[in-house]
Amino acid sequence: MFDSPAYNVTVREDFPVDGVLLTLHASDADRGPNAEVVYSLAGSTAAELGHLFRVDPASGALTLQRTLDYETADEYALLVAASDRGPSPTLVYAKVMRHRLAIPPPGRLTFHRR
Repeated sequence: MFDSPAYNVTVREDFPVDGVLLTLHASDADRGPNAEVVYSLAGSTAAELGHLFRVDPASGALTLQRTLDYETADEYALLVAASDRGPSPTLVYAKVMRHRLAIPPPGRLTFHRR
């Protein structure tokens, strides 16, 4: 289960490639290997936005893969999946919304949780 079912992240256009936008966290009540959680971009998010965003399978860190261009898109909705390593993996999903700052203050990055 994710700590939150939805996350909002506000990011400057000049946010660095490979920078961590957000670290998602999910937990499983099982013990041992069955309690290990693996993160991934889910379904169409991986196909459509995998070239821009990446989630580390072990840590849940969501990173930027390429520079964002707000003239192309100024908002992204990503679906991130977390599954356990049990024999019948349980999947849970969190929605991550990424918005730009209209007038970004220099050097500031703001995260908002819903």
